[in-house]
Amino acid sequence: AAAGDARAAAQPAAPAAGDRGAARGALLAWGAERGVERHDRATLDAFGGSDQTAVVAAGAVAAGALVFAVPRRAMLVAAGGDAVGAFLETSGLGARNATVALALRVARERAAGAASPWRAYLDALPPTYDTPLFWTVAELAVLRPSPQLRRAVSGRVAAARVFCDVWKASQKGGPLHGELSGFTYAAWAWALGAVVTRQNAVPDAARPSAPPALALVPLWDMCNHDPDGGTSEFVLRPGGGAYLELRAARDVAAGAELRMRYGDRSAAELLIHSGFLPEGFVVEDIALDVALPPGLDAKLAALLARLLDGARVPRSGPATWRGACLLYTSPSPRDATLSPMPSSA
Repeated sequence: AAAGDARAAAQPAAPAAGDRGAARGALLAWGAERGVERHDRATLDAFGGSDQTAVVAAGAVAAGALVFAVPRRAMLVAAGGDAVGAFLETSGLGARNATVALALRVARERAAGAASPWRAYLDALPPTYDTPLFWTVAELAVLRPSPQLRRAVSGRVAAARVFCDVWKASQKGGPLHGELSGFTYAAWAWALGAVVTRQNAVPDAARPSAPPALALVPLWDMCNHDPDGGTSEFVLRPGGGAYLELRAARDVAAGAELRMRYGDRSAAELLIHSGFLPEGFVVEDIALDVALPPGLDAKLAALLARLLDGARVPRSGPATWRGACLLYTSPSPRDATLSPMPSSA
């Protein structure tokens, strides 16, 4: 309830649908200026009957061809040493959650409008997202048979709490005062949605021993998911720094999407962080407490308990064990043709 329906709220500085084509062109030019290498047949266009942006092959692209190579200097990271960094140091929010730190950087850059060097990239991002943060209560209710409901609701509550902390800090004077013009919950939800759906851990070539930093990777992150899609790897080029390279996994015909594999992520991870489930029938392992039926004969209960313990099923209580599976049978829980999701223990 605190979050409300973020999609229904106005999004500041979001490009209108008719401007999406111009935003795509501006992003391609912006990437070239910042050293992003792009296959001459890879372009950005609307795809799939919507105005959503995808990476499309303007001509045939051979398997193994380099689609994008993005230098680390063209990636948006949660930089320190600015107003956002100063706030995070004093509040502890960034120390607890790198995603929050990066989302605040995105919110600040978006609030800066034309003054932000990342304007072309931010304008090309979707005006809304399909993750649970943006779902209606009715859409969330579809998750009721699943433990992912608690995870989705917890995420919305955490987002609302961070917004309240940041908003109060921006009004009190301090590092954030005047840095987040028009900072509404809708603006915060958009920034957080951009980060949750696109963030990746990237190494720092200048500090090889340092832990990877969360970053947004322009152009590369416009690719949609395909479990058999292109592969990505970080490459350290002599004298050229670190690059994230994406190569086509197979031949791609002209007019088809150039997709990539999002990695070894479960169906639940794809749902919570990307807003979709893999197509087809998916069996997803989850953790549930399983108890013996009440009123069960004491000898039979003892036998079943010994069988479960002998099989090394971990106990979660004096008479409960952890272990079950949930079956998803639809590409998306927001699909209008969604069928009930059965579960079996």
